[in-house]
Amino acid sequence: MLLCILVTGGCAESVTLVHETPAGGIVTYPFVPGRGHLASPHRKEALKLVSQRCPSGYTIIRDEEAKGSRQVVDSIAGQEIITEYRWGIQFKCDRGSGE
Repeated sequence: MLLCILVTGGCAESVTLVHETPAGGIVTYPFVPGRGHLASPHRKEALKLVSQRCPSGYTIIRDEEAKGSRQVVDSIAGQEIITEYRWGIQFKCDRGSGE
């Protein structure tokens, strides 16, 4: 698995730069497993963030599922587990980017 990132808190974030280095980083975004990560409306936003971070271009190193989050929610019907799925893109800025 690309990342071992557990998103905590009451609400999920959409696109997040979870790791940043001078040469690149890792960005994650939510997706629905049945629809796939490529169909997620957040993918375009994630790639836009990568492009902003690397104005001279970038190379995707890894593009795979990242660890999301699970919450137990109490309701009238009982407890329910809600799972958020996230996708991660590890990228490296081309020479001259991100500086």
